[in-house]
Amino acid sequence: MTGRKEPARTDLLVRLGRRGDAAAAYAQAIAGTANETEQRFLRRRLGAHHVQ
Repeated sequence: MTGRKEPARTDLLVRLGRRGDAAAAYAQAIAGTANETEQRFLRRRLGAHHVQ
């Protein structure tokens, strides 16, 4: 499981309008976990924020 900070950090970056930074943080969080369920969750969040 990724550290608890990554998903919170990505959400904060989105709220600040820093979409490029948020996309990079999501990619890092996805790459940082082997848990497929968590990866799916993070990918859904990434898509929901239109951060790509």
